[in-house]
Amino acid sequence: MERSSSPTVAPGACCGAQPDHQRAAAIFKALGHPTRTLVVAALRERERCVQDLAERAACDISTMSAHLAVLRNAG
Repeated sequence: MERSSSPTVAPGACCGAQPDHQRAAAIFKALGHPTRTLVVAALRERERCVQDLAERAACDISTMSAHLAVLRNAG
């Protein structure tokens, strides 16, 4: 018996997901990394430079920059 391939479904199309739910999911995914939650907590206190955030997270500046890009892209 031959199996038929299932049709391609756009992301979020199943279960009636709305764009707001997709955005929320992207934000939660971005916050799913401990360093990024540390960044958000630090930025809630006050504005900080990338070097300060990198020192707080014990990572290099390029890694922190990548974490900030993920947060920015998630909104």
